[in-house]
Amino acid sequence: MFSAPHTATAQRMVQTFNLGYDNGTSAFTPGATLYGVTSRATATILSTGDINSGTLIIFDIVGVFQDNEVITDTEISESSIEYTVPHVKPKLPQGESASRYNILLNNDEIGLSGAGVGFAVVNGNVSETLDVYGQPSKTPVTSLISCRFFNTVVLDPVSGKVVYSEDNLGVMYGPGTNLLLGDTLTSTDAGYAFTFTVSGVKPSTALGILHHYTAKLTRVS
Repeated sequence: MFSAPHTATAQRMVQTFNLGYDNGTSAFTPGATLYGVTSRATATILSTGDINSGTLIIFDIVGVFQDNEVITDTEISESSIEYTVPHVKPKLPQGESASRYNILLNNDEIGLSGAGVGFAVVNGNVSETLDVYGQPSKTPVTSLISCRFFNTVVLDPVSGKVVYSEDNLGVMYGPGTNLLLGDTLTSTDAGYAFTFTVSGVKPSTALGILHHYTAKLTRVS
């Protein structure tokens, strides 16, 4: 038995990290992906500091951000823009024209201007965010996903009635959604208006191409 397509709330506990920056010229956007221009490292931005300088709280880091490298929250393409140092070839955020942007490199000074693009320079190295007890901090991050819940029905041997089987309770969702073991999923859909824990994830393919994911769920409330 399947639910109608609807939206549910996914929540994950993520370990967070600090990344200091300075020489900022435009604000970063929480929820956006952070890109290192030199290192090509990426992370997701949880919160930001001031435009000029501050600390980014980030998670889901891939790669290693480098001290003094340029960071931005707009995807970097191979299009070049104006530059003043011959051996340095900065990149233009994807989809933007060179006329809207400029980079000036003069010793340690780097600047960029452009509407809607977070931009700064790394100041220091990535460090763990710690709680009041000095332990690595974990923060809940929520997102909305489009999905369909499903389960099987069985005959209750005592009452003789057809009932839902929580032994085969799950959810289907598209390939662009990422659920991990231990994530929670909260629904308000009739028959599934509970909070569940993801206890298994399985990809499903069609003609060798990823079509959707199926996650096994355990009801927690």
